[in-house]
Amino acid sequence: MKKIKFSNFITYIAFQKKIFFLKTSKDKKNILCIIPHMVVGGADKVILNIVETVSADEFNFHVVTTVQKKNPWIQEFQKRFKNVVIPLLKSENDKWIYKYYLIELVKKLKIDIVLTSNSWEGYQYASLLKTKFNHIKVVDILHAEESTGASNTVDYAIPYLDKRICISNRLKEYMLQRYKTSEEYIKYSNRL
Repeated sequence: MKKIKFSNFITYIAFQKKIFFLKTSKDKKNILCIIPHMVVGGADKVILNIVETVSADEFNFHVVTTVQKKNPWIQEFQKRFKNVVIPLLKSENDKWIYKYYLIELVKKLKIDIVLTSNSWEGYQYASLLKTKFNHIKVVDILHAEESTGASNTVDYAIPYLDKRICISNRLKEYMLQRYKTSEEYIKYSNRL
């Protein structure tokens, strides 16, 4: 087991205290969005548009960020999401704690679907979440050929993604071509 530094332990305890106050609900499907940050940009606007157009009678949306920076659109997300979680990390050395954040959030919020968009951590922990919570579906949104999800550096996550949403036909064709270069991944092309 990994040894935990005292400062990391304090960060983890602060997180536990923070999630205690999160709002939960069993009567609707719960979707956890994993995004890097809440900045004024196209990818973040796509997430907001999805939440605005999906029935609030059927779904609760929750969001967690994975990059420590200012979040100028936090008010926009707070208006539309049941919970907005910005982890309290002190340094890059605390990044390992995201694994525990995500596990605890899925448990506490009774998550049914994980939706990741441009988040390295969303891809990094997709296999863990699918293994630990076999009932959840993991979906990602691909925004551009240069986006995190379209990069071959996250190909290891492909088997754990139940659906991959491409925001254009051109991007879907690009991804299909990428999948064709690998016998291992061609079988997942129907998930695009």
